[in-house]
Order: sequence, then C-alpha cells, then structure tokens
Amino acid sequence: VPNPAKTMVSFHSAKYGLVPSKKFTVKIFDASNDKVYENDFYSGEKINLGSFANGTYFYSVKGEDGSDNINYKGKFSVLK
Repeated sequence: VPNPAKTMVSFHSAKYGLVPSKKFTVKIFDASNDKVYENDFYSGEKINLGSFANGTYFYSVKGEDGSDNINYKGKFSVLK
C-alpha cells in the first residue's frame, strides 16, 4: 500500500503475492472508526480513492483459502 496514497491503493498477500485467484475482503475505516469501504476483491486489485478525503485510514484484510487463514491490519494516508 503506498503511503501516502493519492488516487488508488491495492492490497496483496505476502504469502500469495499478486495471484489473482486469491479472494479477500477488505474493510477500510476513517480516523473516527467509521467504515468507509467494504468489498471482496482479488489480490492486487486496485481500490479507487476518489471519494476519500485527505486523512489517515485503517484497513483490515481477511480471507480464507482452505487451511490458510489470511488476516492483515494496517493504516495508510490519503493526500491528494
């Protein structure tokens, strides 16, 4: 995830890289902990930040692939 981001962000699994067949769910929250985005996506897909205001956002990426449980959390900034 670029930091700060301007127009797009993308997420991928450190384990699977940009393998497009791996599906995940991403949730993004603003600094007030309000959910501003939630969607299923494939590793490496881009999320358009056009409607996001400047600020810090927190994300949660979850998915399950057989016995491999994927769970990442972090933050990024938007500065347009």
